[in-house]
Amino acid sequence: MIKRHNRDGYMILLAMMFIAAMVVLVTRLVQKCSIYTSYVETVCARERAQNVAMSGLNIALAQLGGPPKKENENKEEGGKDEDPNKKYFQWIAPLINYWQAYNFTEKNEGIDAKLKICICVESGKININDLYDFKEKKFVDEGGKAVYKKAFSKRLFEWLEKITEKNIWNLFEKILSKRKYPFNDVTELLDDSEIRKVFGDRIFIDSVNYLDKDKNEKETKSIFLTDIFTVWPTQDKRINPWVLSSSLCSFFGLEQDFGVDLKAQRENAADWLKKFSASSNWKKDWDNSLAIKYKKKAQVLPSGFFDILSDKFEIDIFSVLCYGKVGQVEQKLLVILQRDASTTQGKIEFKIKKLYWL
Repeated sequence: MIKRHNRDGYMILLAMMFIAAMVVLVTRLVQKCSIYTSYVETVCARERAQNVAMSGLNIALAQLGGPPKKENENKEEGGKDEDPNKKYFQWIAPLINYWQAYNFTEKNEGIDAKLKICICVESGKININDLYDFKEKKFVDEGGKAVYKKAFSKRLFEWLEKITEKNIWNLFEKILSKRKYPFNDVTELLDDSEIRKVFGDRIFIDSVNYLDKDKNEKETKSIFLTDIFTVWPTQDKRINPWVLSSSLCSFFGLEQDFGVDLKAQRENAADWLKKFSASSNWKKDWDNSLAIKYKKKAQVLPSGFFDILSDKFEIDIFSVLCYGKVGQVEQKLLVILQRDASTTQGKIEFKIKKLYWL
Protein backbone atom coordinates (compact mmCIF):
# COMPACT_ATOMS: atom_id res chain seq x y z
CA MET A 1 0.00 0.00 0.00
CA ILE A 2 1.46 3.37 -1.08
CA LYS A 3 1.44 6.11 1.54
CA ARG A 4 0.92 9.72 0.45
CA HIS A 5 3.08 12.47 2.11
CA ASN A 6 1.84 16.03 2.51
CA ARG A 7 4.53 18.30 0.94
CA ASP A 8 2.76 21.69 1.13
CA GLY A 9 5.51 23.08 3.45
CA TYR A 10 8.06 23.55 0.65
CA MET A 11 6.18 26.64 -0.53
CA ILE A 12 6.99 28.40 2.71
CA LEU A 13 10.67 27.66 2.18
CA LEU A 14 10.57 29.00 -1.37
CA ALA A 15 8.72 32.10 -0.24
CA MET A 16 11.31 32.77 2.47
CA MET A 17 14.15 32.31 -0.03
CA PHE A 18 12.44 34.70 -2.44
CA ILE A 19 11.87 37.29 0.25
CA ALA A 20 15.52 37.01 1.37
CA ALA A 21 16.72 37.51 -2.21
CA MET A 22 14.48 40.54 -2.62
CA VAL A 23 15.72 42.01 0.66
CA VAL A 24 19.32 41.66 -0.54
CA LEU A 25 18.50 43.29 -3.89
CA VAL A 26 16.51 46.12 -2.37
CA THR A 27 19.20 46.73 0.28
CA ARG A 28 21.86 46.86 -2.41
CA LEU A 29 19.73 49.22 -4.50
CA VAL A 30 19.08 51.51 -1.54
CA GLN A 31 22.77 51.48 -0.67
CA LYS A 32 23.74 52.44 -4.21
CA CYS A 33 21.10 55.15 -4.35
CA SER A 34 22.21 56.49 -0.96
CA ILE A 35 25.85 56.67 -2.07
CA TYR A 36 24.88 58.27 -5.36
CA THR A 37 22.60 60.79 -3.65
CA SER A 38 25.32 61.69 -1.16
CA TYR A 39 27.85 62.02 -3.99
CA VAL A 40 25.53 64.24 -6.03
CA GLU A 41 24.85 66.43 -2.99
CA THR A 42 28.59 66.79 -2.35
CA VAL A 43 29.32 67.62 -5.99
CA CYS A 44 26.53 70.21 -6.06
CA ALA A 45 27.72 71.70 -2.77
CA ARG A 46 31.26 71.86 -4.12
CA GLU A 47 30.11 73.65 -7.25
CA ARG A 48 28.10 76.13 -5.19
CA ALA A 49 31.07 76.65 -2.85
CA GLN A 50 33.27 77.38 -5.86
CA ASN A 51 30.75 79.95 -7.07
CA VAL A 52 30.77 81.55 -3.62
CA ALA A 53 34.58 81.68 -3.65
CA MET A 54 34.53 83.25 -7.12
CA SER A 55 32.12 85.87 -5.84
CA GLY A 56 34.80 86.73 -3.28
CA LEU A 57 37.12 87.60 -6.16
CA ASN A 58 34.49 89.99 -7.54
CA ILE A 59 34.17 91.64 -4.13
CA ALA A 60 37.95 92.02 -3.90
CA LEU A 61 38.16 93.52 -7.39
CA ALA A 62 35.44 96.02 -6.52
CA GLN A 63 37.28 97.02 -3.33
CA LEU A 64 40.66 97.28 -5.05
CA GLY A 65 39.11 99.41 -7.76
CA GLY A 66 39.30 102.41 -5.43
CA PRO A 67 36.82 104.56 -3.48
CA PRO A 68 33.50 105.70 -4.96
CA LYS A 69 33.90 108.80 -7.10
CA LYS A 70 32.61 112.11 -5.86
CA GLU A 71 32.35 115.54 -7.41
CA ASN A 72 35.56 117.61 -7.27
CA GLU A 73 37.39 114.54 -5.92
CA ASN A 74 40.59 115.42 -7.76
CA LYS A 75 41.08 118.64 -5.81
CA GLU A 76 42.02 119.17 -2.19
CA GLU A 77 40.82 122.13 -0.20
CA GLY A 78 43.70 124.29 -1.39
CA GLY A 79 42.92 123.56 -5.01
CA LYS A 80 45.97 121.32 -5.44
CA ASP A 81 45.90 117.92 -7.09
CA GLU A 82 45.74 115.11 -4.57
CA ASP A 83 48.47 112.47 -4.69
CA PRO A 84 46.80 109.50 -6.44
CA ASN A 85 49.04 107.01 -4.61
CA LYS A 86 48.06 108.47 -1.25
CA LYS A 87 44.38 108.53 -2.07
CA TYR A 88 44.38 104.97 -3.39
CA PHE A 89 46.39 103.58 -0.49
CA GLN A 90 44.21 105.28 2.09
CA TRP A 91 41.29 103.40 0.58
CA ILE A 92 42.83 99.91 0.34
CA ALA A 93 45.14 99.98 3.41
CA PRO A 94 42.48 98.77 5.88
CA LEU A 95 41.78 95.82 3.57
CA ILE A 96 45.33 94.48 3.48
CA ASN A 97 45.95 91.29 5.51
CA TYR A 98 42.46 91.66 6.99
CA TRP A 99 40.09 88.70 6.84
CA GLN A 100 36.62 89.78 5.78
CA ALA A 101 33.78 87.40 6.64
CA TYR A 102 30.38 87.27 4.94
CA ASN A 103 27.39 85.10 5.88
CA PHE A 104 24.90 84.52 3.06
CA THR A 105 21.35 83.27 3.59
CA GLU A 106 18.79 81.68 1.33
CA LYS A 107 16.36 84.49 2.10
CA ASN A 108 18.64 87.40 1.22
CA GLU A 109 21.28 86.07 -1.19
CA GLY A 110 19.61 82.92 -2.45
CA ILE A 111 22.07 80.53 -0.80
CA ASP A 112 23.14 79.51 2.69
CA ALA A 113 26.90 79.93 2.58
CA LYS A 114 29.94 81.52 4.20
CA LEU A 115 32.66 83.53 2.47
CA LYS A 116 36.04 84.69 3.75
CA ILE A 117 38.37 87.02 1.83
CA CYS A 118 41.91 88.20 2.49
CA ILE A 119 43.80 90.67 0.28
CA CYS A 120 47.61 90.70 0.49
CA VAL A 121 50.27 92.68 -1.36
CA GLU A 122 53.18 90.78 -2.88
CA SER A 123 55.61 93.68 -2.41
CA GLY A 124 55.15 93.17 1.34
CA LYS A 125 56.84 89.75 1.14
CA ILE A 126 60.39 88.53 0.48
CA ASN A 127 61.12 87.69 -3.12
CA ILE A 128 62.85 84.34 -2.88
CA ASN A 129 64.50 84.84 -6.26
CA ASP A 130 66.22 88.00 -5.00
CA LEU A 131 67.89 86.14 -2.16
CA TYR A 132 70.09 83.95 -4.32
CA ASP A 133 72.11 84.26 -7.51
CA PHE A 134 71.31 81.04 -9.35
CA LYS A 135 74.02 81.60 -11.94
CA GLU A 136 76.84 82.36 -9.52
CA LYS A 137 75.52 79.81 -7.00
CA LYS A 138 75.73 82.13 -4.01
CA PHE A 139 73.59 84.40 -1.90
CA VAL A 140 73.28 87.96 -3.06
CA ASP A 141 75.41 90.33 -0.99
CA GLU A 142 74.02 93.63 0.15
CA GLY A 143 75.01 96.71 -1.82
CA GLY A 144 73.59 98.71 -4.69
CA LYS A 145 70.41 97.20 -6.00
CA ALA A 146 71.13 93.84 -4.38
CA VAL A 147 69.64 94.34 -0.96
CA TYR A 148 69.37 90.82 0.40
CA LYS A 149 72.29 88.94 1.84
CA LYS A 150 73.04 85.57 3.37
CA ALA A 151 73.09 86.92 6.92
CA PHE A 152 69.50 88.14 6.65
CA SER A 153 68.36 84.86 5.09
CA LYS A 154 70.02 82.86 7.82
CA ARG A 155 68.49 85.03 10.54
CA LEU A 156 65.07 84.56 8.96
CA PHE A 157 65.39 80.79 8.94
CA GLU A 158 66.81 80.68 12.46
CA TRP A 159 63.64 82.44 13.54
CA LEU A 160 61.53 79.97 11.56
CA GLU A 161 63.35 77.14 13.29
CA LYS A 162 62.21 78.46 16.67
CA ILE A 163 58.61 78.45 15.47
CA THR A 164 58.67 75.16 13.60
CA GLU A 165 61.23 73.39 15.84
CA LYS A 166 62.93 72.09 12.69
CA ASN A 167 66.43 72.75 11.34
CA ILE A 168 65.57 74.09 7.90
CA TRP A 169 68.37 76.58 7.14
CA ASN A 170 70.72 73.88 5.84
CA LEU A 171 67.86 72.39 3.82
CA PHE A 172 67.04 75.73 2.25
CA GLU A 173 70.67 76.42 1.38
CA LYS A 174 70.98 72.97 -0.17
CA ILE A 175 67.84 73.44 -2.29
CA LEU A 176 69.09 76.77 -3.65
CA SER A 177 72.56 75.44 -4.44
CA LYS A 178 71.11 72.60 -6.52
CA ARG A 179 68.66 74.78 -8.42
CA LYS A 180 69.70 76.09 -11.84
CA TYR A 181 66.98 78.68 -12.42
CA PRO A 182 64.68 80.97 -10.38
CA PHE A 183 61.50 79.70 -8.77
CA ASN A 184 58.30 79.96 -10.77
CA ASP A 185 56.19 79.44 -7.67
CA VAL A 186 56.98 79.49 -3.95
CA THR A 187 55.34 76.09 -3.48
CA GLU A 188 58.20 74.51 -5.47
CA LEU A 189 60.07 74.51 -2.17
CA LEU A 190 57.68 71.78 -1.08
CA ASP A 191 59.24 69.39 -3.59
CA ASP A 192 61.76 68.71 -0.83
CA SER A 193 60.29 66.21 1.63
CA GLU A 194 61.89 67.85 4.69
CA ILE A 195 60.58 71.30 3.81
CA ARG A 196 57.20 69.70 3.22
CA LYS A 197 57.24 68.30 6.76
CA VAL A 198 57.70 71.83 8.10
CA PHE A 199 55.33 73.78 5.85
CA GLY A 200 53.01 71.03 4.62
CA ASP A 201 50.14 72.41 6.72
CA ARG A 202 51.35 76.03 6.60
CA ILE A 203 51.31 76.84 2.91
CA PHE A 204 48.60 79.48 2.59
CA ILE A 205 47.57 81.99 5.23
CA ASP A 206 44.73 80.71 7.39
CA SER A 207 41.78 82.69 8.66
CA VAL A 208 41.76 80.73 11.92
CA ASN A 209 44.08 83.30 13.52
CA TYR A 210 41.67 86.19 13.03
CA LEU A 211 38.12 84.92 12.60
CA ASP A 212 37.85 81.86 14.85
CA LYS A 213 38.16 83.35 18.29
CA ASP A 214 37.92 79.97 20.07
CA LYS A 215 41.31 78.90 18.73
CA ASN A 216 44.48 79.46 20.75
CA GLU A 217 47.03 78.63 18.10
CA LYS A 218 47.92 82.08 16.81
CA GLU A 219 51.59 81.96 17.78
CA THR A 220 52.28 78.46 16.49
CA LYS A 221 50.30 78.81 13.28
CA SER A 222 51.01 82.39 12.27
CA ILE A 223 53.74 81.44 9.81
CA PHE A 224 52.82 80.50 6.25
CA LEU A 225 55.15 79.73 3.37
CA THR A 226 53.41 81.82 0.70
CA ASP A 227 52.91 84.66 3.19
CA ILE A 228 56.67 84.94 3.77
CA PHE A 229 57.97 84.48 0.24
CA THR A 230 56.88 85.55 -3.22
CA VAL A 231 58.21 85.17 -6.75
CA TRP A 232 56.52 88.26 -8.16
CA PRO A 233 59.17 90.91 -8.89
CA THR A 234 59.13 94.58 -7.93
CA GLN A 235 61.17 97.39 -9.42
CA ASP A 236 62.91 98.19 -6.14
CA LYS A 237 63.57 94.55 -5.13
CA ARG A 238 62.96 95.44 -1.51
CA ILE A 239 60.05 95.03 0.87
CA ASN A 240 57.34 97.67 1.05
CA PRO A 241 56.95 98.32 4.82
CA TRP A 242 53.49 99.87 4.45
CA VAL A 243 52.08 96.48 3.42
CA LEU A 244 54.16 93.90 5.29
CA SER A 245 52.61 90.44 5.30
CA SER A 246 51.23 89.02 8.53
CA SER A 247 53.99 86.39 8.70
CA LEU A 248 56.74 89.01 8.32
CA CYS A 249 55.07 91.14 10.98
CA SER A 250 55.39 88.14 13.30
CA PHE A 251 59.04 87.72 12.26
CA PHE A 252 59.96 91.32 13.08
CA GLY A 253 57.78 91.46 16.20
CA LEU A 254 55.42 94.04 14.72
CA GLU A 255 51.82 94.26 15.90
CA GLN A 256 48.73 94.26 13.71
CA ASP A 257 45.62 95.83 15.15
CA PHE A 258 42.61 94.31 13.41
CA GLY A 259 39.13 95.73 13.91
CA VAL A 260 36.03 93.65 14.56
CA ASP A 261 34.66 94.68 11.18
CA LEU A 262 35.70 96.71 8.14
CA LYS A 263 34.33 99.96 9.58
CA ALA A 264 36.38 99.51 12.76
CA GLN A 265 39.36 98.52 10.64
CA ARG A 266 39.21 101.81 8.75
CA GLU A 267 38.94 103.72 12.02
CA ASN A 268 42.03 101.94 13.36
CA ALA A 269 44.02 102.85 10.25
CA ALA A 270 43.01 106.52 10.20
CA ASP A 271 45.83 107.76 12.49
CA TRP A 272 48.80 106.18 10.77
CA LEU A 273 47.42 106.78 7.28
CA LYS A 274 47.74 110.52 7.93
CA LYS A 275 51.50 109.98 7.96
CA PHE A 276 51.61 108.24 4.60
CA SER A 277 54.29 109.34 2.15
CA ALA A 278 55.16 107.80 -1.22
CA SER A 279 58.88 108.32 -0.50
CA SER A 280 60.58 107.90 2.87
CA ASN A 281 63.93 107.63 4.62
CA TRP A 282 62.99 104.93 7.09
CA LYS A 283 65.86 105.41 9.50
CA LYS A 284 64.56 108.93 10.08
CA ASP A 285 60.85 108.62 9.32
CA TRP A 286 59.91 105.33 10.99
CA ASP A 287 59.07 106.68 14.46
CA ASN A 288 56.81 109.38 13.03
CA SER A 289 54.84 107.11 10.73
CA LEU A 290 54.92 103.31 10.79
CA ALA A 291 55.76 103.12 14.49
CA ILE A 292 52.13 104.20 14.98
CA LYS A 293 50.90 101.31 12.82
CA TYR A 294 53.18 98.54 14.14
CA LYS A 295 53.62 99.73 17.74
CA LYS A 296 57.43 99.45 17.55
CA LYS A 297 60.03 102.19 17.72
CA ALA A 298 63.05 102.13 15.43
CA GLN A 299 65.52 101.53 18.26
CA VAL A 300 64.04 98.13 19.18
CA LEU A 301 63.94 96.75 15.65
CA PRO A 302 66.58 94.21 14.53
CA SER A 303 69.83 95.40 13.01
CA GLY A 304 69.74 95.64 9.22
CA PHE A 305 65.95 95.97 9.25
CA PHE A 306 65.85 99.28 7.41
CA ASP A 307 68.29 98.05 4.75
CA ILE A 308 65.69 95.66 3.35
CA LEU A 309 62.86 98.21 3.26
CA SER A 310 61.94 100.02 0.10
CA ASP A 311 61.98 103.82 0.37
CA LYS A 312 59.53 104.09 -2.54
CA PHE A 313 55.88 103.16 -2.47
CA GLU A 314 54.99 100.41 -4.92
CA ILE A 315 51.89 98.19 -4.90
CA ASP A 316 51.11 96.63 -8.24
CA ILE A 317 50.62 92.92 -7.54
CA PHE A 318 48.04 91.58 -5.12
CA SER A 319 47.12 88.10 -3.95
CA VAL A 320 43.52 87.39 -2.99
CA LEU A 321 42.45 84.38 -0.95
CA CYS A 322 38.75 83.46 -1.14
CA TYR A 323 37.27 80.65 0.95
CA GLY A 324 33.71 79.68 0.06
CA LYS A 325 31.79 77.20 2.24
CA VAL A 326 28.42 75.57 1.64
CA GLY A 327 27.34 73.12 4.32
CA GLN A 328 30.45 71.14 5.22
CA VAL A 329 32.10 71.64 1.83
CA GLU A 330 34.74 74.38 1.52
CA GLN A 331 36.50 75.50 -1.65
CA LYS A 332 39.60 77.70 -1.54
CA LEU A 333 40.77 80.03 -4.28
CA LEU A 334 43.99 82.01 -4.67
CA VAL A 335 44.23 84.68 -7.36
CA ILE A 336 47.23 86.82 -8.30
CA LEU A 337 46.17 90.24 -9.63
CA GLN A 338 48.28 92.91 -11.28
CA ARG A 339 47.25 96.52 -11.68
CA ASP A 340 47.03 97.37 -15.35
CA ALA A 341 49.18 100.42 -15.97
CA SER A 342 47.78 100.83 -19.49
CA THR A 343 44.27 101.71 -18.32
CA THR A 344 42.93 105.22 -18.74
CA GLN A 345 43.52 107.85 -16.11
CA GLY A 346 41.24 107.64 -13.11
CA LYS A 347 40.23 104.06 -13.89
CA ILE A 348 41.87 101.16 -12.07
CA GLU A 349 41.75 97.76 -13.72
CA PHE A 350 43.47 94.46 -13.00
CA LYS A 351 44.82 91.53 -14.92
CA ILE A 352 44.54 88.02 -13.52
CA LYS A 353 48.07 86.64 -13.62
CA LYS A 354 47.33 83.28 -12.00
CA LEU A 355 44.36 81.49 -10.49
CA TYR A 356 44.68 78.45 -8.24
CA TRP A 357 42.11 76.15 -6.69
CA LEU A 358 43.72 75.07 -3.43
